[in-house]
Amino acid sequence: MNARNLFISLITMLVMAGCTKGPSPNLCPTVCDGLVAYYPFYGDATDKSGNGHDLSVLGPTLSKDRNGYQNHSYLFDGRTTHLRFAKPLPNLGSKPISVVIWFKVGSFTNPEWIFSDQERSFSLSVYQDSGSKKYILNFEIRKNMKTWDRSYLHHEIELNIPYQFTGVVDEENKRMALYINGELIEKKYWSERIQFGSNLVIGGDHFGIGKKNFQGTIDEVRIYNRALPADEVKEVYLFTSAFPPVE
Repeated sequence: MNARNLFISLITMLVMAGCTKGPSPNLCPTVCDGLVAYYPFYGDATDKSGNGHDLSVLGPTLSKDRNGYQNHSYLFDGRTTHLRFAKPLPNLGSKPISVVIWFKVGSFTNPEWIFSDQERSFSLSVYQDSGSKKYILNFEIRKNMKTWDRSYLHHEIELNIPYQFTGVVDEENKRMALYINGELIEKKYWSERIQFGSNLVIGGDHFGIGKKNFQGTIDEVRIYNRALPADEVKEVYLFTSAFPPVE
């Protein structure tokens, strides 16, 4: 076993060791400052940030991740399966936010929600363009459900290809930014506070469970209470993409 594989094996064992009763220890391997919740989905949906924000598993099943490791991701059926946060996350209501998600879209039937909250203040979805028939990833933020004051960034994706999404909302510097696989795709002006953190759902939408749920796999989710700069977005991608495929 070479040094890199040994290091990755040790990290995996540490994460697995966190699957115990009570809050899991902080097992973040890299870019940990401001990490509010961390879900590597190694055998369960417990929060490995040490903050105790474990998820309720409502239907999705453990599956192979992007590298072929069994029980390292959750498979969503596109109907009612989703993961739900039991309580609002603290310290996020009016702060900068960064969310990192490894995902792969499976067969597609209609617009699907990958991540959202009660106000849809920070959401990630995928839809098929009616004209070009291309599949479009939609990162959207809004003040709340009562207003159309919102902004969004798009990126074309393909089915059955894993992607790492990073979305950053930085009201202090008046911007939102979309990164794919560690690379900046687009940024846009945004200056409003968003009401993020209530009734968060992974694999669906708070108001549309059973209507537009995600169909595919999600390998990892990280949530930060700060705006990740480009170099740290890249660092997270490089680390999480370094795991060798199953031989």
